[in-house]
Parts: sequence; C-alpha cells; structure tokens
Amino acid sequence: METVVGVFHSYPIFLWITWCKILFIFSDQKWKTHSGVAQHVMP
Repeated sequence: METVVGVFHSYPIFLWITWCKILFIFSDQKWKTHSGVAQHVMP
C-alpha cells in the first residue's frame, strides 16, 4: 500500500492543476446559479 506522499508524487502536476480548475469552475458556476446570476459563461 502506497503512502499518501507516494500517491501525491505519482500524480503529474498537470492533473492536480486540471482538477483544481474543474473544482474552481464548478463551485464558481454553482454559486452564480444559486445567486441567480448565471449569465456569465467562461469561453
């Protein structure tokens, strides 16, 4: 069984960046939709 550090280092940095972007965009759109201001869509 790999340690958390081992798993972390086995992931390429671009995967972490991609997941961060996905989570950020998802949460951003969720808040805008919840606020009733969902007109802005990222290109």
